[in-house]
Amino acid sequence: MDESKQAEILRRILPDDLIPIVHQCPSRFKNTLLKVANGERVRSNERFQYPTFFTLPEIEATPWHISPDTPLNENTNQRYPYVKILNDNWQDILEEFNEIIQEREAEFDHIQASTRGGKWKAFYLYNQGIKDEANCQRCPKTTQIIESIQAVMRDCGLGYVYFSFVAPGTHITPHCGPANNKLRVHLPLIVPPEDSTDPAKRCRMRVAEELHPWVVGKTIVFDDSFEHEVKNTTDTPRVILLVDVWHPDLTE
Repeated sequence: MDESKQAEILRRILPDDLIPIVHQCPSRFKNTLLKVANGERVRSNERFQYPTFFTLPEIEATPWHISPDTPLNENTNQRYPYVKILNDNWQDILEEFNEIIQEREAEFDHIQASTRGGKWKAFYLYNQGIKDEANCQRCPKTTQIIESIQAVMRDCGLGYVYFSFVAPGTHITPHCGPANNKLRVHLPLIVPPEDSTDPAKRCRMRVAEELHPWVVGKTIVFDDSFEHEVKNTTDTPRVILLVDVWHPDLTE
């Protein structure tokens, strides 16, 4: 199969600017991509990693890339440059969210999948890689910040950017994302305080075997092709800005 035919197939799952890079990758990696693009299932051997769509080989398989406890340094800033960008701008993003929730809460979409009890709502800026122009106009600072991040999965059907609102009493049950070609980024904006006298009142996320809380203004990065779940058993909502980015092993 010549490169032009391969490129035609690869465009089903990859943006145009990554196609020339794939042609330079090891044949094992490229052949797996071609299988995936043709609809074949390729599974992971990693525990807890069960993506619903595909698994690419030779990509770092780590549930947590940046947890609340991860020290940020030159290496993390180079591999995950968007973490500092989001951390530096969380207050402006929170300000825009507060305006939106006050004026347009009725326009938030309800996410029914994987939800047991409570409510999980979203205000989409990018939905399956497509920009929601009207919503982006309502939060111009946030949109400008997102569009300054090269790794954001624009024009890819697996990519989302949205404000995620998890109401008190919500359990987002264990589930896995579609593929390991991306990472999921959370910028915490509103985090319920935990009651030290009542361990049942907590708001945390589990990815694989590790459980972590969110910390306001402290971005976390994880691989959502690993099993993960969210529980908010407090009396107040949790709000994050969720951003899907390309896995750095595909872009570095």
